[in-house]
Amino acid sequence: ICPFLAETPMLRELVSEDPMAERAMAAASPMRRSATAEEIVDVMLMICARENSFMNGQAIVVDGGASAA
Repeated sequence: ICPFLAETPMLRELVSEDPMAERAMAAASPMRRSATAEEIVDVMLMICARENSFMNGQAIVVDGGASAA
């Protein structure tokens, strides 16, 4: 799984010292926000689902469209 920005304790710590940093990071995303941890977990669950038994060796990009922009 290749996330762009996800709201985690580490990101919170980074942006807590510089309020402008969070706005700058959000502006870098086409969706104008970072992912929630739950959104990343949802992708993990999809990958691990029994119905997804034929997928292998993939890099799943979860970046809110950043790599497509």
